[in-house]
Amino acid sequence: MDRETQKVIEIVKYTFEEDGELKEYRVPVKARETGELHYLVQRMSMVPEGAEVILEMKKRGPKNYIEVLDASGSPIEPSDEEVDDEMEDHTGEGDDPAGEEITDEQAQDALDKM
Repeated sequence: MDRETQKVIEIVKYTFEEDGELKEYRVPVKARETGELHYLVQRMSMVPEGAEVILEMKKRGPKNYIEVLDASGSPIEPSDEEVDDEMEDHTGEGDDPAGEEITDEQAQDALDKM
């Protein structure tokens, strides 16, 4: 149940091991603001089951978020090619539905919302 809207929502439950102790982390499948797949679900889908990851709390403006890093400390993020493919899927070759070009700022805003 979503605490703010009091609506039933789907969640993904992750189980992590830290220093031999199992910890659970529950994430909504979709981001409340956009209805798109939650960013953490996207990042964790890129991690093989059983792989070692580092979860680091970060602050972006008034909100906190979890950064997912691989065992070497490198951020786990979609490649530029994956982002380009995703943008094409949603916008049609980099154009918005009206056929106008999308600026870099608009593209970054869209990515930030993912």
